[in-house]
Amino acid sequence: MRIIFNEESLLEEMLEDGFSQKYPTFRELLVLAKHLRNTYGYGEKRIIGELESFCSEKIMDFNTTLSRGVFTKVAKEAIKKPDMRTPRYPIVFSGEEIEKIRGIPDFPAQKIIFSAISQAKSTGSPEFFSDSNKNLMFIVRISGEKVSKKYFIEKVSPIAYQNEIFEFVNRKSSFYKVLLKGGQNVVLSMSSDTEFLNAGKVYENFVGGVLGWCLSCGKEFYKLSGKHNLCEACGDENRKSLNRARVARFRGK
Repeated sequence: MRIIFNEESLLEEMLEDGFSQKYPTFRELLVLAKHLRNTYGYGEKRIIGELESFCSEKIMDFNTTLSRGVFTKVAKEAIKKPDMRTPRYPIVFSGEEIEKIRGIPDFPAQKIIFSAISQAKSTGSPEFFSDSNKNLMFIVRISGEKVSKKYFIEKVSPIAYQNEIFEFVNRKSSFYKVLLKGGQNVVLSMSSDTEFLNAGKVYENFVGGVLGWCLSCGKEFYKLSGKHNLCEACGDENRKSLNRARVARFRGK
């Protein structure tokens, strides 16, 4: 499934090359309808007519009659909410914010929380982001972690609450509130769709790699593989211990 975040870029692509597939998605039609509303001030009937003309031009076997209900719904939505969905760049993080996120001893959770805050900052209303299934899965997707909405709610959210990073407002509003208040010393900035849609990787690169926490001493270290669970010092000590055990077994024979 394609993630559509910058609707202005999507509009440019459609006007030049047509739809991404043979038939348009609801989102593509809605972006066209918003364009017609914003640029020309068209009402519902004119928007429907223009959508029919555009689709007839781009799709050889397009059926106007079967699509009329969808066009009507799209036109009403465009008139109700005509603003194009576009990210507010640059998306910036202060040293204090990064330090707070990095203080969580769970790297996948760090990446997801960073991505959630990035999504909130991108909307221009940095204090909130939605609890909708679509929005949470978008956050997980840009984090690069292959986890479910359930993982976000049951694992990531409690960690964020405990570290006072964000909190769930209430069931009626279905919004999370970001508690971090930024800072003056900007240390990380994302200025393009490519960076934003790969927020987890941007964070990983910024901190220098995949972080892990030593199973022996708890110290933070950089993981070289999925099975890498000890820091360098504890790894060396573990190897020495195994060598001593092998020598002892050999001498006992």
